[in-house]
Amino acid sequence: MMYRITFFLSLIFLVSACGEDETPPEIVPSPVAACCENDAFDASVGGNSIFIPNVFTPDNDGLNDLFLIMADSDEVIILDFKVKTAIGTTVFSAQNFPAFADAGKWDGTVNGTVTKGIFNYEAEVQAADGSVLLLEGKICSLPCPPAGETEPTFAALDNCLFSTQHDGQGGADENLPSFEELECLE
Repeated sequence: MMYRITFFLSLIFLVSACGEDETPPEIVPSPVAACCENDAFDASVGGNSIFIPNVFTPDNDGLNDLFLIMADSDEVIILDFKVKTAIGTTVFSAQNFPAFADAGKWDGTVNGTVTKGIFNYEAEVQAADGSVLLLEGKICSLPCPPAGETEPTFAALDNCLFSTQHDGQGGADENLPSFEELECLE
């Protein structure tokens, strides 16, 4: 009899413990889903036009593989340029180079590995007239996975501006093609 009572009480405890209202784990959206919610930088600085895209695809296809600051003149000097993780770890840094220079192009790697996600950037830019402006924003690294692998989809491509959409005069033109085949992302 004691065995049945112990079993019955254990069963009641187990059922009541399982039925407790547990908070489900928080679902964290993929950082890729929010990529294009962050605007690209497209403005004038001291008489020069500056364009900083909000997305790039470091997948080694020769299109939009690097993150860089673009301007209408090579007289625009980037005094300091940093790319950081969400928690503030610097993953790329370069100083004192003209816009478009190889020294200021980030390849999307973190510790030698191409990494997907949203990163923060800070750039201190000196225009040709000597004026200096501190620019801050977000850049999204979107490498497509190797062939045969799939990627979660997202529909936030409307606000994406790639470096190939540079208008050649330091600004951006969203009507220019990105030349990206984003089937892995769409």
